[in-house]
Amino acid sequence: MRIQTVGIVGMGALGLMYGDHIQSKIGKEYVSFIMDTARYEKYKDAAYTVNGIPTEFQMIDAKDSKPLDFIIVATKYNGLADALDMMKPAVGEHTIIISVLNGISSEEMIAEKYGDKNLVYCVALGMDAMREGTDLIFSGKGKVQIGVLKKEQKPALEAVKEFLDSVSLIYEEKEDIRHALWGKLIMNVGINQTCTVYEACYREVLESKERFQKLSDAMHEVMAVAEKEGIHFTE
Repeated sequence: MRIQTVGIVGMGALGLMYGDHIQSKIGKEYVSFIMDTARYEKYKDAAYTVNGIPTEFQMIDAKDSKPLDFIIVATKYNGLADALDMMKPAVGEHTIIISVLNGISSEEMIAEKYGDKNLVYCVALGMDAMREGTDLIFSGKGKVQIGVLKKEQKPALEAVKEFLDSVSLIYEEKEDIRHALWGKLIMNVGINQTCTVYEACYREVLESKERFQKLSDAMHEVMAVAEKEGIHFTE
């Protein structure tokens, strides 16, 4: 199983960042953004920049797609179900799928739709990519943590590792990928919810005892749920 063709679902910050990086390594003709007809017509002639540099991306109407070797799902969560339906023509018997969405449920939705044999679990960490209109700005690409839950998924994992090595994307293989997924969820819930409620940045939350306590309380709530799922976190 060798990855040669790549599809990306979602043209947000992460989708654009990975698309730009991968196509710079293997060529634009092997990387395509898969989208529905309405989005294709809207964005096919749009002018994109990456850190101020004009950049072209290959886009394809999903109904015209052929099965691809590798699909990266990078949509927003509220658009995930529709995106999974939309990308069906790009999914073949051997298509490997990963999701870079936050949370713990996107992989479950992918498995329900397409099975889990070629599903590789993924946590995206440490990047600072931001999209403003058709402009992508970032200074660091971070890394991905990847892993599988079943022995049958190992060939897909090995193919992804080989591909990430070939395009020089930093990754870390995790033996307990569920723990990694829940770990990021705990952090996201604690930080994002607290920052939203107080309309404060992360630094401002840490500098306030009251705000930090709320952050800690939110994290502990998720830790309690994780414990019920058999996933243990210490202080």
